[in-house]
Amino acid sequence: MKALFITFVLVLFVLTCSAQEKDTIVATDVIIQVDGEIVYGIIEEVNKEEVKYRNNLLPHEPLITLPRSLVYIISYSNNTTQIITPTFGKRKIRKTAFDENKLEDNDYEDDEENNLKYNLAHGSIKVGLGLTEDFSRIKGIEEFEKEEAFPLIHVDYQIKINRLFIAGASLGYGSNRYTYSSFSEYDQIDIYQEVNETLYSLGAFARYNIMSGFVRPYALLGLNFNYTVADNTGTIFFIDESKKVSTNTSIKGFKALLLARAGVDFHIGKKFGLYTDIGLGNSLVQLGVKFMLK
Repeated sequence: MKALFITFVLVLFVLTCSAQEKDTIVATDVIIQVDGEIVYGIIEEVNKEEVKYRNNLLPHEPLITLPRSLVYIISYSNNTTQIITPTFGKRKIRKTAFDENKLEDNDYEDDEENNLKYNLAHGSIKVGLGLTEDFSRIKGIEEFEKEEAFPLIHVDYQIKINRLFIAGASLGYGSNRYTYSSFSEYDQIDIYQEVNETLYSLGAFARYNIMSGFVRPYALLGLNFNYTVADNTGTIFFIDESKKVSTNTSIKGFKALLLARAGVDFHIGKKFGLYTDIGLGNSLVQLGVKFMLK
């Protein structure tokens, strides 16, 4: 009964205000937020997540967006009302609406900031290429020649924990190819060996954004779990005897690797960016692109 009484009083108040200001505010809707704040505007859209409206004094400017959970009730200019969130007076923290008039893109002012389910679905994907391979774990190949192989590629998925902290997981793939050949004049023996190394990586990390904005420097710390497969094939040809012997061996193994990197994100738009970083990991330097899911 108390809640119904409060709702009735608020609606009556809003309708009274709307009637008194009818001469000065044309076709104005009234938004009452759960913290009691009253906002005047022109409602354009109410969906499952947001309430979008225009400034009634600047109707031709871009939309202003409020999270639905911050809006208690809307009183429309046609004297109808709509309860959006059936909770009044329990939220004391004021969340800022996203205003498209602002030039700076701030990804962290959403009401869903601390909603894990929302953040999991609205993270960012990073696809990067390792420019300097540093992931080989094979010993005893100092005399082998390294040839062209598939460069290390990383795919990360990141979710925000709060304004500056981000958690993420990564997948990686890369390969190395080494060859060795020698010929002995004395023994008349020709030796050839080839080693193909393939790496699969799974990692987890935490990231700290030093600052937010268009340029976002960051520090990252985590752990990679690498699974390596190395195939060694070779031939030994005895020239005098016209005899050839083939060899084939394979090794597999797991290894944990510390991940410690520093880098910079460049947010070109709301859904796209570039990044580069350097440090400890499966590659020394990485360059890549970033896609924000919004």
